[in-house]
Parts: sequence; structure tokens; C-alpha cells
Amino acid sequence: QFRLAHNWTQENLSSVLCISHQVVSKWENGLTTPDAETLCSLAQIFGVSLDELCGISPQKVNIIIEEIEQKTNETNSTYHSLYSEWSIIEKHLSVYPTNEALLFSALQFLRTMYNKVETEKQKDTTNALILKIAERILDFSKNDSHRSFAHYNLALYYSAQVSLKNSDE
Repeated sequence: QFRLAHNWTQENLSSVLCISHQVVSKWENGLTTPDAETLCSLAQIFGVSLDELCGISPQKVNIIIEEIEQKTNETNSTYHSLYSEWSIIEKHLSVYPTNEALLFSALQFLRTMYNKVETEKQKDTTNALILKIAERILDFSKNDSHRSFAHYNLALYYSAQVSLKNSDE
């Protein structure tokens, strides 16, 4: 797409990158992918970000977040209806694994799901997901409110674990 937008042939691009045009052809046909160094070079050559080069657009993420927020705010949702939506959210997270706004929306969704649990198994499943997303937020987010929400969720989990341990003793 970017090569064509610059009216370049595969040969033109391969010449700039000092590679064969067959390599460019393999990329464009999905047979291979460029390495990280070459991706950075391509982004510089075409004057785009790595996200743009890889097809990640902020507009797509914003639409996904809006959909998650809509599902989170549905008043008639049940644990089962929310859990069935979670697999869709996980797919989005696999495409955008470090997007802090998406991670935050996912954590809010899981918090809502947790509030609708009906069994201990559902509680354990949801807690495991909350832990995973909260830890990912702490790993990747620079937003203080997102990090605070992640810490809050971790504190809730660990507080419940301490209470459970004390009641077992």
C-alpha cells in the first residue's frame, strides 16, 4: 500500500533497502515478513509510524473501545453474556496487546463481569483474567489513572486472598 502510494515498483523499494525484489514480493504476498530492523527502515522511508505500517490505526482501537464500553454499560447483561463477549475482546487484545486505553477498557469490562458472578468457578475465572490484564496495564501503561485502577484491582484480589486464607485457618 505504501509502496504503491509512492509510485514505486518492487525493484525501486528493494534497491533502497539493498535487498532483492523477490523478498519484497514475498512480503507483499504474505509468504514472509520483514524483520524488526527492516520494518523500522520501511517506516522511515514511507514517513509513517510502525503502527500505521502494520495496519494499526487509532480509529480502529477507538471503535473497539466504544463497543467494549457499550457492552460494559448494558444493564441487562449477565455473567454468561459478558463472558461470551470476552473472547472477542481477547482477540482485540492479541492484535493491540500494549494499547493502554484498550487494556483499561478491558479491565473495566472484567470488573463489571466480576460483579455478576454467580459461582466460585466464575469468580476464579474472572479473577485470573483481572490479574492478567491489571499486570499488563502495570507493565505497559504510563497513564496514572489506568495504573491506579490496576493497582486497585490487584489490591481487591490480594485482600480477598488474605481473607480466604485467614478463614481457612
